Amino acid sequence: MAILKKISLLTTAVALAGCMIEAEQEEDIDSYFKSDFGTRKTSVTVEKTAAPAPVAEKPVVKQQSVAEPVVVADVIETEALPESKVTPTVIKMEQAYDSISQTIKESDNAFKEELKQRSVKATRDYYEQIAYINAKLQIGTTPENPDLLNALQKAAGSLNEIGNITQEMKSLNSDVVKINTKITNLLNAIAKAYTLPGAYDSDHERLQKVEDNAGILKIKQQRLTNELSTLIVRQDQIFKKASEELTKVSGGVRSGKTEWEETSVSTNPAQKLAVSTSIIPTLVVEDDTVPNVNVFGRKAQVTIGFDAPYEQDLYTATQKMLDRRPSAKFEIVGVYKTTEFRSEASKYAQDVQASLLEMGLPENRIQLGKARDPNIKKSSEVRIFVK
Repeated sequence: MAILKKISLLTTAVALAGCMIEAEQEEDIDSYFKSDFGTRKTSVTVEKTAAPAPVAEKPVVKQQSVAEPVVVADVIETEALPESKVTPTVIKMEQAYDSISQTIKESDNAFKEELKQRSVKATRDYYEQIAYINAKLQIGTTPENPDLLNALQKAAGSLNEIGNITQEMKSLNSDVVKINTKITNLLNAIAKAYTLPGAYDSDHERLQKVEDNAGILKIKQQRLTNELSTLIVRQDQIFKKASEELTKVSGGVRSGKTEWEETSVSTNPAQKLAVSTSIIPTLVVEDDTVPNVNVFGRKAQVTIGFDAPYEQDLYTATQKMLDRRPSAKFEIVGVYKTTEFRSEASKYAQDVQASLLEMGLPENRIQLGKARDPNIKKSSEVRIFVK
């Protein structure tokens, strides 16, 4: 019995101890969750209101720069080199180029900005007056109508203006052709300057630059001369045809009829309006003063037959010969089939001489001559020989 009592008391003690342990565990659990939720609410509130904590800056470690090696050649200033023996020559070449370049620029502006514009206006004015006169003659008018006489006078004035402009173009073309000789001389001088002793490399570099630019100038000069020569030939043709047209129209104004209405046209010069039909001053050379020369066995550089305008071909051929031989001289020979055409051949020769003079060729480099050749196909022709 005593043993059973001891066991019962021991069981009761163990049970009471277990209850106490469970109560403490429940209290610990409640305090755990209570502290957990309460802390989270407080921490959220603090996070919204509290300022962000300052971030500690990392200490900047300054690296010691390594000194770069100093190049002595970059620090020492070079002194300007004195002029060489060739430097003054180079300066003259540059000045010559500048002068030629300015001349070409001024000539180009004079041709395109002035002469061409004036030519267009004068040509337009001329044909406007001619169209007005022909229209009035077509519908019928009175002889020597003052209104038409006035229009005729205006047309004559415009035609003379075309002639004057063409003459100015020829004078300008003569100056431009002379520029070619200057450019050739400059290029020759540059070629000689390369061989002069005592020059710096910089001297030769400057010479090369002038040489390149002079080559460009030569192209510009040739282009301008080609344009001028082409327009001059066209202007001469226009002037010639317009002069013939004006003479016919003047007869219609005098009679009050169109050309096809007139049964005959008066040939009295006093009844026609005086209009100059030549704008090119020709060099008057008597036939007896033109010496006889021998052309047999000689090869002519150019042969002109005068059955078509020849000025453009003459210029092109002359330019090529001058490019090959800048100091060349020209012998112009009028060749005739029979003696009856001797004067005609001499006249053709002097016409070609006048054309060469207008192109800028010096008079002392042109010689005239005449010769008979019964084997030519035409009555006369002109041959040009280069000496």
